[in-house]
Amino acid sequence: MSRHHNSIYWKGNEVETEKPPYANKVCGTKWYIKDNAKNHKTIKYDLVHDETEPKPVLRRGQTFTLALSFKEDFDVKKDRVILDFKFGNKPLIQKGTRAVIPVLSDESTKTKDWASWIDSRSNGRHLILQVHIPACAMVGIWRLEVRCGLQDTTQGHGQNVYTDETDCYVLFNPWCLGNHSPACVVPCT
Repeated sequence: MSRHHNSIYWKGNEVETEKPPYANKVCGTKWYIKDNAKNHKTIKYDLVHDETEPKPVLRRGQTFTLALSFKEDFDVKKDRVILDFKFGNKPLIQKGTRAVIPVLSDESTKTKDWASWIDSRSNGRHLILQVHIPACAMVGIWRLEVRCGLQDTTQGHGQNVYTDETDCYVLFNPWCLGNHSPACVVPCT
């Protein structure tokens, strides 16, 4: 017998069944390309200003802003979101070419790993995230999938996956101390 029971409601002569909740759906992303480029010192890159398809150009060891638009209002108590960043043709977590990042409800402590948390500017169907790229992340093109499910998996069904078609360029960061060795660090002036 299923753990999910449908509640039955009478409406006149008709019987209505309350269905268990389903996972929310991502409808789109916003990469805040120029804002992130200013913060990552990549604003002069042509990819950022491409008229047909601008691309995010980010530096490892820093945090960037990403927004997700949902079909329904995002509810931190009900909805669970996981960012799945992939690098190359056969991404593997063990090889550092895949990062599976649960979105946290508040800012995580400074970390050496990938991390993501909800920005306080989020509201309704728009979830604004801060995403930290570790200093040891692979340099090159990353792609994003967003997986949405329910916090309480015993209360509903399914998981929705949104595949973002944006190429996200991650570069070396000469201003980041964790970017291999102190000899590679350019002092801020």
